[in-house]
Amino acid sequence: MKHFPSYGPVDCEEHFCVSRKNLVKRCIEQIIGKPGKSGQYFTIWAPRQTGKTWLMRQVKKEIENRYGDRFIIGSMSVQGIVIKEQENEEIFLKKVPQLMKETFCLKIEPPVDWEGFKDFFYINHGFHFDAYDG
Repeated sequence: MKHFPSYGPVDCEEHFCVSRKNLVKRCIEQIIGKPGKSGQYFTIWAPRQTGKTWLMRQVKKEIENRYGDRFIIGSMSVQGIVIKEQENEEIFLKKVPQLMKETFCLKIEPPVDWEGFKDFFYINHGFHFDAYDG
């Protein structure tokens, strides 16, 4: 019997849910973009317990299923990165290699500035990612 969960992500096999297929489709289309053009990220703004994590997981799963051969797909949290008050926000750039290693099993050099960080998200910008096997 299905039930209403009081916390955590919804599992449509176990819980009452609305699949939101059109919303998932729109998100995928925006991220992937049109053939020959880049997609764009989107921001999800909503109160707690309204399906933000569920939406992100559905979009990720669909992109893996449809476009897994075209993209390196993963989700990473920067929640664990703590920048102390006396530290400059550029300390984040030094922590990027660890995030990439943990999320994508890739070994990278830290970006030297914010423009270099942005380049991680473009194809053919001179970055070479080595698979991390350790």
